[in-house]
Amino acid sequence: MTLAHTKSAARRAKEPALIIVIALMLGLYPSLSNHLMESRWFRDVARLTPFHSVTVDDTQMTDGGVLVMGQMVKRRCEYHRLTAYVIFSNGYRRRVHLDTSPEGGAQGNRPSSRSSEAWGPWKIVAAGRGIVRWEIFAHHKCPERGTIQSNLFATGDWPEAE
Repeated sequence: MTLAHTKSAARRAKEPALIIVIALMLGLYPSLSNHLMESRWFRDVARLTPFHSVTVDDTQMTDGGVLVMGQMVKRRCEYHRLTAYVIFSNGYRRRVHLDTSPEGGAQGNRPSSRSSEAWGPWKIVAAGRGIVRWEIFAHHKCPERGTIQSNLFATGDWPEAE
């Protein structure tokens, strides 16, 4: 066996080896398991996040806020609520109202899907000087823990007023 074959075999074995190491660590340290399950990167890799492939396709200034819309794939869990924040140029972060009524009938819990579907338009209700970004968090109740899981759903720059 050549060195090239050995390197190739080692590269192919990295992922299963990593999974085995993580499984052993979780079995030995239950508190580590809880911490890991709460981390977004682990939930994404393990396909435990309620949604994925979120895009923001349009952002429009409107009276009293910003309309945002895009695409997403719903993976699992039961919808609980959405929250929105605006971030100011000084770093201050303020929770604001998110009006989903412009979307019409597609509000609430969506069924799981393998294909992308539209979300929005949702109105982030905020005004004032110095807003530079917005964030929307989605909160879902997932079956394995029975707790509410919160994830950053979408974020973007606040458009300049015209």
